[in-house]
Amino acid sequence: MKWLKRSLFLMLLISCCWGVSVIPALAHGFQTAYLDLREQPSGEIDVYWKTPPASGFADDGLGPPMSLWPIFTLAHSITLGAATLGWVNVPQAPVEAVIALSILFLASELAHSRLGKTGLTQQYPWLVALTFGLLHGFGFAGALAEVGLPPQDIPPALLFFNVGVEIGQLTFVLGVIGVMESLKRIPWKEYPSPFKVLI
Repeated sequence: MKWLKRSLFLMLLISCCWGVSVIPALAHGFQTAYLDLREQPSGEIDVYWKTPPASGFADDGLGPPMSLWPIFTLAHSITLGAATLGWVNVPQAPVEAVIALSILFLASELAHSRLGKTGLTQQYPWLVALTFGLLHGFGFAGALAEVGLPPQDIPPALLFFNVGVEIGQLTFVLGVIGVMESLKRIPWKEYPSPFKVLI
């Protein structure tokens, strides 16, 4: 139950921090990457989708992210194994805080890429995937330590836990791919919004 409270607190913290971090991006025109706002003589503002929200993720295809998956998997497998077997001892609270900050970092990188700026994830994608994998491996080890492993069966339990994590990731990735492919089939050209804003 303790890990659930901690996870919910981290999700709340990430949401609040992400909301604060997006405000400057909105002030500098980040929203125009998605919306085309047209003021009418009557004072109404028509809102049109300029590009679909998901199209930016699909522009480069699925090759680059899928090629980084093995790096992330190998990295988190190394730290998960090392921490679970007791070879490395890392305090869990700082690990969880850094994982939360890493998610904020990715949100910031995505916002900057929408503004046409090149970030670390575009310059050194393998390094970012490796670093994130190492961090998340320590996070998985903390979650696994709270659940507990049978002392006599640690290696097979660790293996099956890792396989379960990979199956979960694969399921999530395939779901996202399905949604992206569905969105790409919609004719978005200039899709009018169903609402208008009065000034």
